[in-house]
Amino acid sequence: MIDEGKFADADLAALHNLVAAIIRLENTRSFDDEKALAEAISKVLNLLVDWLKDSEFVQLRRDIVTWLRRVLLPKNLPSVEIPEVFELQEMNAMLRENMQLWYQNAEVKGQAKLFLYLLTDKFGQVDDKIQSMIYGLDENSLFECVKRLKGAQSVQDVLGQV
Repeated sequence: MIDEGKFADADLAALHNLVAAIIRLENTRSFDDEKALAEAISKVLNLLVDWLKDSEFVQLRRDIVTWLRRVLLPKNLPSVEIPEVFELQEMNAMLRENMQLWYQNAEVKGQAKLFLYLLTDKFGQVDDKIQSMIYGLDENSLFECVKRLKGAQSVQDVLGQV
């Protein structure tokens, strides 16, 4: 039995072998941030894709994907819909696509947070319902609200038809 938590990622990365790669994947369970988690998994998958590219490793690649899809990813990324993929390259591509979405969502969330700060600064405390609505806006809608903020007399003037 191996206690995966005793191994540092940097030490394992230097080993360049399959067991170390699997332990690195197991150790991603301790990540709290979905983006950092997906990046760490993708980094290891890049190595596995390279190491297991020969046809003799087809079944091993599929077994790793099955383990990722059924065990590791659902536990670590419960909000991500994991498609039926069979190859490591497909799994890695899916993670990269999700990372792009997370980056975009984080950017919009940051814009919403800044907008709420400006709105609160001008009109005082904003209720939870309006805050939730603002966090649900897309980038263009947030921009339109920000443009209305300067001349607005009330929160409703800013939000307009949103």
